[in-house]
Amino acid sequence: MKKLIVLLLTVMFVISGCSKESTEEAAIKAYINAANNMKNMKSANYALDVQVKGATNQQPQNLSFHLDGAYKVDTSNIEVSASVDMKQEETSMDNIVSLYVKDQNLYLNLMNMQKTKSSLASYMELLKDVNLTTDDSSTNTTDVEKIKPFLKETKKENDKITFTLDPVKVKEYLKKQAEEKNVSETDAIDQVTFDTLTFTTTIKDNFMHDGQLHVIAKNPDNEDEYIDVTLSFTFSDINKVNSISYPTDLDTYVEADEDALTNLL
Repeated sequence: MKKLIVLLLTVMFVISGCSKESTEEAAIKAYINAANNMKNMKSANYALDVQVKGATNQQPQNLSFHLDGAYKVDTSNIEVSASVDMKQEETSMDNIVSLYVKDQNLYLNLMNMQKTKSSLASYMELLKDVNLTTDDSSTNTTDVEKIKPFLKETKKENDKITFTLDPVKVKEYLKKQAEEKNVSETDAIDQVTFDTLTFTTTIKDNFMHDGQLHVIAKNPDNEDEYIDVTLSFTFSDINKVNSISYPTDLDTYVEADEDALTNLL
């Protein structure tokens, strides 16, 4: 699962800069503008769905996650609410994790069995050395020339834009990046063939209000083994959320153990 997440994130980084000189120039520019505006959103209600389907040794596998909540950010304060549901095959688990950020504290509720509180500053200190970005300039949303070889097709239907990436070129890029950085994902990349790589989004008022990344990868030695991942997101009330709803029992959450926090991250 970790390797899959790394692959999907890298694909998203590639998509985040896609552009192509063509009659769809307006669509490309709209996407680049919206992608940059998303970085500066001050508030929104949001939802994220991840659906994973696949088969290994002819055994079907189905897993899905749903995350929703809201956030509000200003120069001195962060407010967040988030709730996660999960479904595996026919088993559903609602609210397996609920997360809240309020008054510079992070509150975690694990299935109503463990409720903890910790300083948000503690998490920020632990995360300061975690690099979640890429230093590869080819993923810059304004660097058209380095990215357009990855783009196979661009479509625009009113506010809806669809990018289709070239699976072969994306795989070559991922493998090259893994080799240059000497990371273990190189073998995982060799063991898959991308069949589908598409990203669709609806842009209104210069923001992405919804989107979907669809990736299908197969075992080149056995095409009956595959993984089909769909990641969908929605944003609403962009820059219009004035307050966040919190549970009334946050004052009962127990201070988290700092050593456990360190091990978690």
